[in-house]
Amino acid sequence: MKTTDSVIAIFITWGLASSAIALPAKVLQPGSVKSPLIALDPGHSGHDIKSVDRATGLIDHDYPNHPEMEECFRIAKAVQAKLAQKGYRVVCTKEAVADSVSLHQRAKLAQEAQAALGISIHDDHSKKFSTFAQVYAQNVGLWRGRTVEKPKAVFSDGPIAARSRIWAQIFAAERTRAEGHKVEVTSISFNGRHGIEPGNIPQVALYAGSGAHPVPWIYNEVGGIGLGPEEEAKYVQGLVNSIEKCVPILTK
Repeated sequence: MKTTDSVIAIFITWGLASSAIALPAKVLQPGSVKSPLIALDPGHSGHDIKSVDRATGLIDHDYPNHPEMEECFRIAKAVQAKLAQKGYRVVCTKEAVADSVSLHQRAKLAQEAQAALGISIHDDHSKKFSTFAQVYAQNVGLWRGRTVEKPKAVFSDGPIAARSRIWAQIFAAERTRAEGHKVEVTSISFNGRHGIEPGNIPQVALYAGSGAHPVPWIYNEVGGIGLGPEEEAKYVQGLVNSIEKCVPILTK
């Protein structure tokens, strides 16, 4: 295959499906050749926090959600430990489960660290682990705030969106294998949620993909009903396998 400076054709095989995607070469470059830095973002804050993001005017709201926040923090720390053993550098957006960190602060932390990839880790206790598992990618045109016709903020970084979309498919495939149920790359709606800006992209992913140091972001969900130690271990392994496929540690 011939590769130019501007375009590289990559072929990704996910067991049952194979596809070819042409992208700018810079889309595929990892954050670090020998030791990529990964940002892990376990969901929710210890206290209800609300502010207004100056750049976008978006209400930046986060809140406690038990037992999700304890589960996701535990999962994030397990992922962090496995990645560190493999030679990755890892930054976590919370140092303790009860930390209160705004969505903008989470994204800023990943950007300042120049993370090669950021991943949010969530679970939903209205859904069963065996039947609910989703991945959300960044994409040009996704929005938050007011209405779809006149949003406060729109995602606009094409190269970051391209990378996020490809990596989201890898996350779905690797998590499907590890978790033993179907994981889908799909859309999400925040419309009608009390105290939360309407739209169709997680705010942390919106913030992370803008500015001088945009970070590709993958947002993960799984069902919380029936999420015990065995299921947590599967979620952890699926995330680790996904990260290794998306941002491999290169030895040359």
